[in-house]
Amino acid sequence: MMTTGSPPSAGCDKIVNIYSTAELRLVASLAGHKGWVRDIAFSHDNNRLISCGDDSRLITWRFRKGSGIFAERSIKASSSWLLSTDTHPDGMTYATGDINGVIKVFTHFGRYTGRISVPVNKILLYPGNTSEINIAVATRGKGVILMGGAEMNMGPMR
Repeated sequence: MMTTGSPPSAGCDKIVNIYSTAELRLVASLAGHKGWVRDIAFSHDNNRLISCGDDSRLITWRFRKGSGIFAERSIKASSSWLLSTDTHPDGMTYATGDINGVIKVFTHFGRYTGRISVPVNKILLYPGNTSEINIAVATRGKGVILMGGAEMNMGPMR
């Protein structure tokens, strides 16, 4: 399990680096992407880190005491650059936004897709008053857009 004192960084070197701020040292370097790593997000229980980037891949990294950090899952989540990712407090739902304005939300029972026609700067999943998925999207050109699951198309899980 990672702590909030272990911030990650990512960039053009295709590596996700995790640092210990308490010890001021590099804890781990995670290689798996084949292009720039554009965004990273910790799960709410701090047991996973999700990364996305120019290789269109979404990689889930798992933290385990005793066995370290490993790539738990890697999927091609888009046909273009993934610019942002986020995880939901339920631990099973995550979202991506890409350069073409395509938003995907992956759940344990399927995938939702929405289109906003401008690049996504940042995507955030947030709990609402209902069981519906809620998304806040910071864009390049349209400001911040708030969406719900009802505004997206559902498709099969890949």
